[in-house]
Amino acid sequence: GVLTFVECGITFECDPIRGQKTGFFLDQRENRMRVEKISKGMSVLNVFSYTGGFSLYAARGGASQVTSVDISTPATEAAMRNFGLNQDLPAAGGRTVGQCR
Repeated sequence: GVLTFVECGITFECDPIRGQKTGFFLDQRENRMRVEKISKGMSVLNVFSYTGGFSLYAARGGASQVTSVDISTPATEAAMRNFGLNQDLPAAGGRTVGQCR
């Protein structure tokens, strides 16, 4: 089933049964924090975004626009739900989630 958790103040959902690997790439936490630090005022494109972890950190870092792209429908749907869980983030309203084929 789907779990909800908080990483560094950002709320995420993950599905450890149906998701990739553990349902969330926990080993990328430090890299997500790096993206947050360099995103202020930037337009951020997150390709292979999975559930939007890097996108949410970029939004919290003050990105002016965040675009998340993934080929997986369940992943992009989860990214949209994760943005919904974090509507207080500065760029959460200025985001786009889509699929590529």
